[in-house]
Parts: sequence; structure tokens; C-alpha cells
Amino acid sequence: MSLDALAGIERDIEAAKAAIELGEALQRFKQNRDFKTIIEQEYINKEAVRLVSAIADPAMQRTESQSLIQKQMIAVSYLNDYFRTLEWGARVAESNLRASEAEKDLIQEEGDE
Repeated sequence: MSLDALAGIERDIEAAKAAIELGEALQRFKQNRDFKTIIEQEYINKEAVRLVSAIADPAMQRTESQSLIQKQMIAVSYLNDYFRTLEWGARVAESNLRASEAEKDLIQEEGDE
């Protein structure tokens, strides 16, 4: 296999390691007591419930108010989805890293023969 292919595998390995590191950083972040309080409890849970209640509040029925509430609900959803995406990306990267390292080892063994 060519040096270009080996370089591509090296890039894949580095990208996988970066995604894994990001996933590990998120896991450390999620273990932080302040993260749990501010993001998980207050924002993702309590704020989401407050927004659902606000959308039905008679005082919040103006189009502008409804639009703002919906945007805020979407923001909560996007943040939570972003965390899940990082976690999923790290899991996929772990699998890709193993495959890329195995491919690299195979190429290097073939080159040694």
C-alpha cells in the first residue's frame, strides 16, 4: 500500500483520538457537581418543564411570546442533542480507531516482509 494510504490511516487515527478525547472530556464535565446542578437539573430538566408550562400560559399567548418560548425549548433540545452527539461520536471513534490501527499494523507488517 502506498505512503498516501498510510498517511490517510494516520489522519483517521488522529481524528478518532480527538473525538475520543472530546467524549472523555464531556464525561468528566458531566461528573462535575456544578454541571449537574446548572445544566442537567436546572436547564435541561426544570427549564424545559417551565417552558412547556409557559407555552400554555394565557399571559404568553402573543405570537412573539410563543415564538420566543419555542426557540428556548429548541435550545434546550439542541444542547442535550449536542451532548448525545459527542458521546455517540466518541463511541464510533473508538471502533474506528481499533480498525484503523489494525489496518496500519497490517500495512506495516506487509512492508516489513
